[in-house]
This record gives sequence, C-alpha cells and structure tokens, in this order.
Amino acid sequence: MRLRIVGLTVAIAFLVTAWNEAGKNGFVGPARADKPQTAKQDASWVTERVDAWQPIPEERAFDQIGWASDLGEAQRLARQHRRPVFLFTYDGASLSGYRC
Repeated sequence: MRLRIVGLTVAIAFLVTAWNEAGKNGFVGPARADKPQTAKQDASWVTERVDAWQPIPEERAFDQIGWASDLGEAQRLARQHRRPVFLFTYDGASLSGYRC
C-alpha cells in the first residue's frame, strides 16, 4: 500500500512538472531553437560537418597500398618492385563472430 502511494505521488509530481514546463502547448514543451532552420541552412551545416570529418593525409596511408585486382597482376607487380604479396581472401561469411 505504501509503495503504491509513493509511486502515485511521483507520477503526479512528474505530470504537474511536465504540464507547467509545456506552457500553452500542452505536453509538447517549449521549442528548443529560437528560429526554425531552413533546408538550405541544414544542407550547409551538413556540408561543413562532412568537410570537417574528412581524413587528413596522415590518416589516408591505407590508400597508398598497392592494390591489385587479381593474383596474376599482384605477382607481376611484386616481381617488378621486389616486394612481397599479401593475399586476403573472403568467403562471404559474417566476420562478426571471428577473432583475428
């Protein structure tokens, strides 16, 4: 019985607080932005964020690997540059359960 009274009291307190903060919009609450953003503002914001997240040259070392599309080309390039070949194969199964 006592637990029900405490739960009911907490629920009423929450509802009263939510109602008071919402003002005349019911339970919707106040708007968080001073002005609505237009689609153009959203697009420019996204563009700025994408540009800021682009990797710097030091982070693009992966792109400097000499990738080959087939094993014959990889062997030819390895002989030409006197470098080893690293062969990676993938059978299409999910790698999420495997450990390296």
